[in-house]
Amino acid sequence: MKLSVIKFFFASKIFNFGRSSGIINRAENNLTAKVFINLYNSSVLAKKGFKYLGLEEDKLDSAKLELFWKGFRDYAAEYKECKENFFVEYKRIIKGIRDAVRKTKLRMRDNYYSDQDREKIFNELRNTEIDAAIFTEGSICLVEAKRKEKLGSNGKNILAHQLIRQRVMIEVLKALQWDKRDVFMFVVCDSEKVRSIERMEQLKALNYWEGKCPHVISWPELLVSLPASSTLQQEVESILSLD
Repeated sequence: MKLSVIKFFFASKIFNFGRSSGIINRAENNLTAKVFINLYNSSVLAKKGFKYLGLEEDKLDSAKLELFWKGFRDYAAEYKECKENFFVEYKRIIKGIRDAVRKTKLRMRDNYYSDQDREKIFNELRNTEIDAAIFTEGSICLVEAKRKEKLGSNGKNILAHQLIRQRVMIEVLKALQWDKRDVFMFVVCDSEKVRSIERMEQLKALNYWEGKCPHVISWPELLVSLPASSTLQQEVESILSLD
């Protein structure tokens, strides 16, 4: 099995995957790169470990992985006219999401809906980063990786909520590219944070919007196919044990 790992070179130059002089890199980005690149480097682990991500097993041979992906930024850099025509799709998509948010306890300001907000919205989408994005013929899987932190939700504009912003970005990008693939969203986090993240209002909003809630799984669940004695398993446990 040959799985394509995009931006592996980029990730490997920035993040120290191993230990050095007894120092453990506990950064979220290090944990994300370490786990996903190792999983994708093994055909067996790819099939078993990624079953939680809803990927089609028979399509894994052609799957592509992007780490710390800014898809809208990349598209906008290549297609300059995107800045002029993205707002039509944004307004179409945001209406349904805004209606879903109203069914939750989230509170929104009236901005981020009018032409006056076009530049701010464009920059929000351009700067939106996905920790791990996995692409197959029929699906796009977006993974938000957390160590012990909760999802970002600082502010009352609708795009301040991390998963909502990510979903708006991918839906606008899909519309601009005429991409019909299904989207699946996952949060991978510390076992102790699973229940609290599952109860967050932004997940409820996305469930109201499309009838399915982003899945929340723990790092041990994602690594379920690894032997307990593996180096990666031990390193992940060491990172998660740090406050």
